[in-house]
Amino acid sequence: MNEEIVQILLLGSSNSCLALFENNELIKVKKVSSNQESLEKLKLSLLNIKCLIVSVRPDLNFLFEGEKNFYFFDKNLAAEKFGLFGLYPEMGADRICNLIGAIKTCSGKSVGVFDLGTCNTWSLLNYELQSKNYQLKESFIIPGITTSFKSLKQFTSSLSLVNEWEFIEYCLTPKNKKSMRAAICEGQLYLLQSLIHSFEKALEEYNGQLIITGGWSKLFEGNYFKLKPKTLLKIEPNLTIWGAYFYLKAL
Repeated sequence: MNEEIVQILLLGSSNSCLALFENNELIKVKKVSSNQESLEKLKLSLLNIKCLIVSVRPDLNFLFEGEKNFYFFDKNLAAEKFGLFGLYPEMGADRICNLIGAIKTCSGKSVGVFDLGTCNTWSLLNYELQSKNYQLKESFIIPGITTSFKSLKQFTSSLSLVNEWEFIEYCLTPKNKKSMRAAICEGQLYLLQSLIHSFEKALEEYNGQLIITGGWSKLFEGNYFKLKPKTLLKIEPNLTIWGAYFYLKAL
């Protein structure tokens, strides 16, 4: 694909984003809620050029199907083009884009991706030197931070909703406040720390490095989590979008 301007629409579980690339640079990302009304408005603002749709919301695909400007990410083609093996058939297009972004960032090496969004997902790719392919060795999916907070609020009578800024503030300040809300934050921090510890062990086994992405990746920009030297390769909130872009370039 040789166009200087490229647009990609990611239809996510909770939010969708429109990304615009020009001359191999990501110049704009616009986010909207993943609902029909918001997407119909966004559709009117799209440039009159082809747009790649990366969708994990099949219920919303009808908004873009059958129109010549829009075409959908092909998971099987992506796996073939980038030498990805051992992927689950039901693995979402967004996670596969993450893997493409990771192997383009860390070419010829094993790499793990931790994506903190609506769900927290982990994927570990082992680079096999002889075949020059990538084999999925580890993968999981659990509720994301905001999803967990909302679930606690919905299904309990005594726990109130902890919002994003309150959790970030808790991460930044000394942990001396004793309350139920602080306990909720502490539980989420403990979970994240435990996950990172298990990632480090797996990455050591495969001599790989870690890429952190997603809306909550900003948590790792500070010193809240102690990572071993050389574990963290990069924090890239837009890894999914970059993976979709590399997929386009490979077509």
